Amino acid sequence: MNCSEGNSWQNEKNAVALIVVDGNRWCTGALVSTSNGNGTPYLLTADHCLGGWANNNIKHDAISNPDLSHWSFLWHYESPRCTNTIPVTYSSTGATLVANNSNTDFALLSLTENPADDCYITPYYLGWDRSGNAGTGGVGIHHPNGDIKKIATYDISPSNSNCFNLIGKDEKFWKVKWKSTTNGHSVTEGGSSGSPLINSGRRVIGQLYGSGSFCSNPNCSNPSNDVANYGKFSISWTGDGTSDNRRRLNHWLHPVSGPAFSTVNGSYATKINGIVAICLSGVTYTIGNLPVVATVSWSASPTGIVSLSPSGSSCTVTRIGSSNGLVSLQAQITACSGRTYTISKSIYVGTVPPESIIPVAVGSGGTIKPNLVYPFTPIPNMPPIEAGITEYQWEVVTGGSIYGGTQNNLYGQIKTDALLPGQSSKNITVRFRWKGCDWSDWVYYYGRIERLGKDPLEPLALGNFMVSPNPASGEVTIAMQSVETQEKLFSTSILEEKTPPQHIEWIRITDIMGNIKTERNYNMNETFSNDRFNVSLWLSGQYIAHIFDGKEIHQVSFIVKH
Repeated sequence: MNCSEGNSWQNEKNAVALIVVDGNRWCTGALVSTSNGNGTPYLLTADHCLGGWANNNIKHDAISNPDLSHWSFLWHYESPRCTNTIPVTYSSTGATLVANNSNTDFALLSLTENPADDCYITPYYLGWDRSGNAGTGGVGIHHPNGDIKKIATYDISPSNSNCFNLIGKDEKFWKVKWKSTTNGHSVTEGGSSGSPLINSGRRVIGQLYGSGSFCSNPNCSNPSNDVANYGKFSISWTGDGTSDNRRRLNHWLHPVSGPAFSTVNGSYATKINGIVAICLSGVTYTIGNLPVVATVSWSASPTGIVSLSPSGSSCTVTRIGSSNGLVSLQAQITACSGRTYTISKSIYVGTVPPESIIPVAVGSGGTIKPNLVYPFTPIPNMPPIEAGITEYQWEVVTGGSIYGGTQNNLYGQIKTDALLPGQSSKNITVRFRWKGCDWSDWVYYYGRIERLGKDPLEPLALGNFMVSPNPASGEVTIAMQSVETQEKLFSTSILEEKTPPQHIEWIRITDIMGNIKTERNYNMNETFSNDRFNVSLWLSGQYIAHIFDGKEIHQVSFIVKH
């Protein structure tokens, strides 16, 4: 694990443990994070590790036999260098099996002894990706044959597995072909079972079912062409569609209400606590869940933006003069074992520069219709959203006007100019800036107003629906606006073109990147008036309600701000 191949995976390795059952080195497992990062010690391994001779031929099961009090877990069982040197071991004991499913060969354990409570153990919680996107390249970290920790490397995109005669299950398992690296050829063995497959985004996408050397398929069994097969995390998330919480991951790894994000990043249990923006001097940051008998060394990069006044587990950060920028505040922690690791927190200092931040017209793709209202928003996830900046300014330079008095909000609504008879297009320029300690530079959007044919994916006249309150922090109401209200917003010609719907089929709310947050279906035989949605647990930012009336999709934007 500590050869050159593992240099970039020093955080992720701390999630992986060797599973010992009745004194036998049995399988591999890894800590995985919950969606809210609450530090619950959930360990992901393989379903087939739950039975066999080490368990006295008794099959454990989350429903019928969840007691794993006789299991133990060895942490940091790895050579400190690129040779097979046997290290000192640290262990925790006992677990309860909370979920398992043979369809994707996963088992999720809740550890009885939390390794975070032992200062000799530095647990890391792996992030995960439930999207089903394999990505390209990554590693497997495992304990082959119960040996000290190893790392296997791949540089391809995993494919659906055709190994182990997985008839009807091909799409539930990944197949990975390992590669030769500086220090040898990667393989997996017995004992590697249950170990995580980690993609190049540093997120788990599966746990090991078995290596290809046991498979009769010639594409999988050639030892020099070693492959491994992993149950897909994306299928395990819903238990392949089961309704029983003890057969799926999402009930345990997403312990809060509302849809989960498709991906979650890994983290240590130890975190830096404090605000994410500095305008005034003297903001103090503290470390939560700091192990006992631990020392801390503070730093910040890049240098020259802030000064630090550290005091043990706390550090006061002060802005230097009128400097601006994004700073990474870092704390190097040395545990009682002498093992070190680094945690960090991003902090916006002063006025955040507009690097790669561009306003867009929602759903427009750069070309929009004349004489209609469009929401504009900064993307990607704006620094002001994270930094708590509350002063913004929009301006239409050419091609339209500010609509609805929203020029001082995080997002803007722009009414595009009407095209003159015979005029096929017109340029539009919109600009946006925000104020932290000072005003940022202007960020520009350049688009085009054109006479476009009807397209159900294009935004329609937003006067048909409204969202209130906006911004919101707890609950929003999506309501049908009256014809009288719409007549005040739009010209008669537009109302004739876009007859207000009376019935809707569904509402789907997404974030600005298109990830679905919630959706509801409605009875088309009933007139729609309004409906309420709880957004209290959503991150601050812009969201879009997509409303389908059976013919066209209407869109309206709103802000969640906590």
